[in-house]
Amino acid sequence: MEPSNQLNQSSPSIPPNNSRKRTLLVVGIITGIVLLSVLIILILSKRAILKSNLPEITLNNGSVNGSFTWEQFGFDPQNTGQIPFTGPQTNKVKWIYKLGSTSCGFQTQATPVVLDGSGNLYFGTSEGSLISLDPQMRKRWEYKLPDAYPRTNCKDGYEPGALSDRNIDYSPVLSNGQIIFGTSGQKNAKKIYSLDLNGKLVWSYGIDGVLESHIKLGSNNRIYFTTATTLYALTDKGTDVKTYPVVGKLNVPAIGSDGSVYVCSAEGLLALASDLKLKWVFNQTQNLRTCMSAVDPKTNVIYFPYKNTGKNIYKLYALNSDGSLKWNTDIYWSESAPAIGND
Repeated sequence: MEPSNQLNQSSPSIPPNNSRKRTLLVVGIITGIVLLSVLIILILSKRAILKSNLPEITLNNGSVNGSFTWEQFGFDPQNTGQIPFTGPQTNKVKWIYKLGSTSCGFQTQATPVVLDGSGNLYFGTSEGSLISLDPQMRKRWEYKLPDAYPRTNCKDGYEPGALSDRNIDYSPVLSNGQIIFGTSGQKNAKKIYSLDLNGKLVWSYGIDGVLESHIKLGSNNRIYFTTATTLYALTDKGTDVKTYPVVGKLNVPAIGSDGSVYVCSAEGLLALASDLKLKWVFNQTQNLRTCMSAVDPKTNVIYFPYKNTGKNIYKLYALNSDGSLKWNTDIYWSESAPAIGND
C-alpha cells in the first residue's frame, strides 16, 4: 500500500475545472488575435483608400482602387464592351454633375472616358469644352476650344437653317498621359487635339472634315478615327499619318487583336492592315454609310449592323477573319456597335 500512496503523491491529478479554464483561455487568446488582425486590416484598408482619394471599384476577382484605366469608347480596341469589373447593382443614383444651363437644351453628347489610373473622368461638351472631374466629381479643369462655334440656333437638327454644330460630339481616348479628342462642328476648324492630363495643349492636327467617329486606340498607341471621307491612322504624338478613303458617318473603326482595322464604307465592310493597306472587302452590304463594328478577341469574328432603309432591310452580320460570311440575322434599326459577351 505504501508504493501506491507514494505514486499518488508524486503525480497529482489536474482538477477538471482548471483544465476547462485553460482551454477557454487559449480560445480567448486566439479569438482576440483574429479580431485584432481583422481590425488592423480594416484600418489599413480605410487609410489606403483615404490616402489615394480614389473611388473603390469592385472587380470580378476582388477590389482595387484606380489601378486600371478605361481608355476608350467600347472599353477596348475591339469595341466589345467587356469590362473587368462589376457594374451598378441597383438603380440608386450615386452622383449628378450639373453642367449648367444652355440655350440649346443639352451640353454633352459623347460617352465619357472613365478612369485615367487616378480615378479622374474626361468628357467633351457640345459647347466646345473638354472637362475633367476628380473622383469626387469636382471639376479639375476645363479646356475650351479656341475656335468653338457658338450654338445659338436651337431649331431641331432636321429643320432648315438648324445649327447642327456640337463641337465635341464623340468620345476622346487616353494614351500615354494624354487625352486626345476631335471637333465635330460644321463651322469650326476641323482638328484633333491632344492635352496632357492637367489640361495643357500638347499638339493639334488638322483633318479634312468634321470628326465622324469616336477615337480608337490600337496597337503601338496608334489612334484611328474617321471623317465623312477619310479613315485616319496616326501616332499618339500626331505623327506618321496614314489615310484611306471611306464614305460614311457615325463610322467607328474596330481594331482586331492582330492589328487589323475594320471600318464601313460605300463598298461594304473594309478590312485593312494597321498601316491602312487594304486586305479585303465584304461587298454583300454595300453603301454602309453608318456603321459601328465589333470584333471578338477570342475568335476574331467581326460583327456589324447593316441597314438599307430604301429596301427596309436591317440585319446583323457576322464575318470570319478572312472576310467570309459566318451568318446574318434580321434585326430592327441599329447603328451601334454590338456588345460581345465573354462567352
